[in-house]
Amino acid sequence: MKRITLLLLICCSLGAAAQKDMPKDFVNGNFKVTDRTVIWEKIYISDATFKDVVVNLKMTGLLDKPEAEEPAVYGQLIPFHVDYKAAGATAMGTKPYITSFTYKGFASIKKLNGGYVVTIKKLVRKAMLI
Repeated sequence: MKRITLLLLICCSLGAAAQKDMPKDFVNGNFKVTDRTVIWEKIYISDATFKDVVVNLKMTGLLDKPEAEEPAVYGQLIPFHVDYKAAGATAMGTKPYITSFTYKGFASIKKLNGGYVVTIKKLVRKAMLI
């Protein structure tokens, strides 16, 4: 009985330590969490013109009603599924909480000298109904 109590106490203390609040600004790779908002941001080096980017973006259909105002394109992302195969993973190696949801958010692409900054804000996930 003492061993079970001791094991339970250790498990509870480890769980309590794991529930600490994140720092106000948390960064992990291209993801950043600021004030409980998830933001994904990446800089791409490209010599494509702004017009080419707008045309390609409209052809892919990733944004719902994209709006283009030099030097930025922005709009609401159409809900999408995570493509684990493109990332080199397998269905068994990908966590169910990633593959069983669709994701959407607000995207903006801004032109910089020699490249573009792609930002996705207000990321939201929604359970897929099967």
